[in-house]
Amino acid sequence: TDGRNLIIENNSIIDTGVATALSDGTAPRWAIDIEPIWSGGIKYEIVENVIIRNNIERGSEKGGFINARGYYITYENNIMENSIAMGETVGSIVRNNIFENPGNSTVAILAGNNDSSYGNERNHSNEVYGNTITGFHKGIFLQDPGIDLHSNTMINCDSGIQILTARDSNIRNNIITSNVSRSEGISNKVSDYINNVNIYDNTIMVEGSPFRFTNVNLGDTEIGYK
Repeated sequence: TDGRNLIIENNSIIDTGVATALSDGTAPRWAIDIEPIWSGGIKYEIVENVIIRNNIERGSEKGGFINARGYYITYENNIMENSIAMGETVGSIVRNNIFENPGNSTVAILAGNNDSSYGNERNHSNEVYGNTITGFHKGIFLQDPGIDLHSNTMINCDSGIQILTARDSNIRNNIITSNVSRSEGISNKVSDYINNVNIYDNTIMVEGSPFRFTNVNLGDTEIGYK
């Protein structure tokens, strides 16, 4: 669906897509889904300049808020039980949200889209900052490409930040603390490659490894990646 210059605020969005005795949940089962139709190189719909703020999300079946192909989308000051995800987006922001895991959520923020089939022109100039994440299995997934991930706080997660296939991004000034056994700070999750990702000025206090990277940039095409 098309949409421009919209504000979605001050809503409580509860149990989206959850099946009941009288009805089945309906796809996509996210609380808010931004997903304009693109096909064959044609943009049939455009969504841009949307602010989603001061909402409460709980109990969604699939996830909280997702942005797939919306441009200049801002998520701010929301209280979340489930994920905020964004991919194929330009100029989008996830900031100052509070994520508290009720016990069955996995990843708080999926930043970027792990898809090397397109270049930076469809994913760049995005920011994730000022978020507080408590009790998730994974705090933040950083994925391909163009993310400035900074000034977030992750508390008692199994892993604070995990990097998937990623390039042209920053991880800086984050605070990761965890008393979970064998918890990790910043690591990689089965990455084809990591290139031009800068990691600096983070504070990490965990029970396991502050940093863990394995099997990264092993192919001939990744020589010189950093």
